[in-house]
Amino acid sequence: MSLRILRLNREDLESWRWIPFTLERIEKFCHLMDTESEPSDVSNLVRTLFVVGDPRLGLWIAIEDDQVVAHLLATPEPWGENRWKYCLIRQAWIDKGVNTMVESGKVFQEVKVWAKSMGLSRLVILTHRDEGAFMRRWGFRPYKSLMQLSLD
Repeated sequence: MSLRILRLNREDLESWRWIPFTLERIEKFCHLMDTESEPSDVSNLVRTLFVVGDPRLGLWIAIEDDQVVAHLLATPEPWGENRWKYCLIRQAWIDKGVNTMVESGKVFQEVKVWAKSMGLSRLVILTHRDEGAFMRRWGFRPYKSLMQLSLD
């Protein structure tokens, strides 16, 4: 079976089939990448945005052999503000061994169109992986430095 891309939204009946698997995957991403967000908080936010049809939810999945094998989660930011400044790609994860070169390009273009439709002109991503790959493949450049201080 071939790889196919789907943008999840409440108006699409097929999206309802895939949202439970995608929510599990979002939580797994949080655990795997040791994100600062609680996995259940992220999946609950996505679930709520999906169910109410909130246009601030940018959620794409790749399906292969009847399984979700990749996803991208994005939102306009700052989240609680009336005027957004940028689109944050919160999660982007492709399963090992899955070739999404062509499909990734299509999704990335859709993310750009979606962000521009909200009046945004900048994408931001926090990566726990190789930032060089994002620079080479998608044209991202270093923007700010995330630093941490333990208070223990």
